Amino acid sequence: MTIARGMDSIEPGEWLIGLASWVIQDGNYGDFEVGQRRRFAVGFFADDLREPVVHDTAVASLGEGRYEICGQVVVAKRDLAVLDFGLLAYADGRPPTAELGDWRAGRLSLEVDCYSYFEIHATKRGVPPAVYAWTITGIWRQTAPYIPDPASGDNWLKRDPERAGWAWLDHTDAWSDDDGHAEYVLRCRLESDPPTRHP
Repeated sequence: MTIARGMDSIEPGEWLIGLASWVIQDGNYGDFEVGQRRRFAVGFFADDLREPVVHDTAVASLGEGRYEICGQVVVAKRDLAVLDFGLLAYADGRPPTAELGDWRAGRLSLEVDCYSYFEIHATKRGVPPAVYAWTITGIWRQTAPYIPDPASGDNWLKRDPERAGWAWLDHTDAWSDDDGHAEYVLRCRLESDPPTRHP
């Protein structure tokens, strides 16, 4: 796998955050451009969160929007978990072992909020503001072609892991890039504006 220059190292205050083209196609956001200032919350996806040995906030980039983190559960509802690891990020659905105040560590990926936070969760009692202000400092598109995925059944496709790579873009074109199926990574500088509940 090739990692595009600029995606394997980020400056302090910058984050790599994934973005699926359908999130733009759904009308939640317009296309993104390098140099643009945007507001959005961040969702996380994790498989292996566990009790850490040390309860201390930590985050390390693994590239391509993936991180090794340690953070505290600040919201634990039936349909929502919010982790604080120096950035507030949410997941739809609460991991069964995560209770309010618990510390969790592990690997996760970050994605631009599809709509769940600002349309659903932001209105709930006890959910903190988590729509941050960002400046887009880089955009990449996954270039691996789709191939059949026999393990998932007929007509299912996956990215060819042998041809994974990234192409630098000045802006997204969610309707045309990769025939409308693009997967992006945004390099974003977190700005100092206080987080809000809506973009």
